[in-house]
Amino acid sequence: MSDYIKEMRIININGSNIFSDKSIRYVIPLYQRAFAWEDTEISQLIEDINDFKENIYYIGSLIVSKNKNDFSYEVIDGQQRMTALFLLLSALELKIENILTFACRKKSDNTLKNINQLENINFEDVETSLQKGKQVIDSIIRGRDFDKKRFLTQLRKVKLYRIEVPQNTDLNRYFEIMNTRGEQLEQHDILKATLMSVIRSNESKSLFAKIWDACSDMTGYVQMHFDTATRRELFDYDWNFMPDISFSSKGSERASVGFNIQSIIKPTFKVGDIDAVTDKDERVRFESIITFSFFLLHTLKVLVADMDIQHEKPF
Repeated sequence: MSDYIKEMRIININGSNIFSDKSIRYVIPLYQRAFAWEDTEISQLIEDINDFKENIYYIGSLIVSKNKNDFSYEVIDGQQRMTALFLLLSALELKIENILTFACRKKSDNTLKNINQLENINFEDVETSLQKGKQVIDSIIRGRDFDKKRFLTQLRKVKLYRIEVPQNTDLNRYFEIMNTRGEQLEQHDILKATLMSVIRSNESKSLFAKIWDACSDMTGYVQMHFDTATRRELFDYDWNFMPDISFSSKGSERASVGFNIQSIIKPTFKVGDIDAVTDKDERVRFESIITFSFFLLHTLKVLVADMDIQHEKPF
């Protein structure tokens, strides 16, 4: 097999696993989105491992770029599966090392480092998506019908291929091509990677990614997606410099009726002081009326009009 392709077992015969080798490190770069697998994808992964009948089960490939200065690998494709496997092996209480890291994402790294004792750290230092992923896995493996011994036997038959791209590969372009073919990423994730490809310094990339990630989460006020120190530095103690918003005491009655855009944009419109409930019975402050992708389209249209940018084709 080529030096650029390595067949790896999730759990080796000697008991070691893909996360127990301290001599290597897998880094998820800034242009990648955060962990996004939910119940369906995680449950399917565990079910596939539990149910296969073959002697060997290939779980897919991990596309990486090797850093020539050390033994780290930048993960280009396969990070969702790789992260899910890290959470799974942690939940199974296997010996693992902190060799999976997120570039310039302290909260994500802190969550992985303390994945089995998240209740002992400040909730602001926890990446919610990773925490939820771990909770899903815990609920499955602690279920009455889950046979841990049999599952570990199955895991010893699971393999994946680690494939290195050639040196000097344009990683941002490769990433865009890889993810345009399928539906692994949203279009705005590809846009993020494209924009970051022209940013030179790592400090500027980190800042851009932090702002982008905070704005792209449409489940709450953008201020809520920064840690306390950053939030105070950016928005001061009162969170914002915008005019005060008065909350109606009859918010629950008004919310049950609903509003259209014409009423929302009126200066006299007031937000009701209520909580919303998602399909997963999670309480949130509010839900945006548009997705982040559509928000970007509106932003682009405003920018084009404001700067008088000419297009060959109209919107």
